[in-house]
Amino acid sequence: GLNLKHVVAGAEPAQVARLRAVRAGRDEAACGVALDALTAAARANGNLLAAAVDAARAQGKALLFLTPHMGCFEVAAQYAARYIPITVLYRPARQPWLRELEETARARPALSTAPASLAGVRQMVRALRRGETVGLLPDQVPPEGLGVWAPFFGRPAYTMTLAARMV
Repeated sequence: GLNLKHVVAGAEPAQVARLRAVRAGRDEAACGVALDALTAAARANGNLLAAAVDAARAQGKALLFLTPHMGCFEVAAQYAARYIPITVLYRPARQPWLRELEETARARPALSTAPASLAGVRQMVRALRRGETVGLLPDQVPPEGLGVWAPFFGRPAYTMTLAARMV
């Protein structure tokens, strides 16, 4: 549809065909109904994120936010923590002064941080089981053996599988 044209402007025809195949596997009618409801709620209160969060929480569902580094992941987590408890996975800085700065900047009552380790992943799974929200940066390179090589616009990219395993 229209959104696919905007997302893949200038993409190779084979890439567009692969995206269309993935899209065809979804229940388009159910997605359309859900999107229409979210859009109506967002128009009513002016905030699509709030409408999506409210819809998921009303059904007792946990949320998984995937926010790449090129986005505003620091601000997004702090914004979300104003409304809902959120646990975010992060890789602590190696330099002590920078690690302290990051920890101070991220400190919020409803914002928990989980280190990028097995203990941190367990912390995130517990939050999901409680019906809370978790966030992670899907563009981080996973440790050897914890990712897969996948085509990314025609080029191989070592990609994390953690997000897929969490849902």
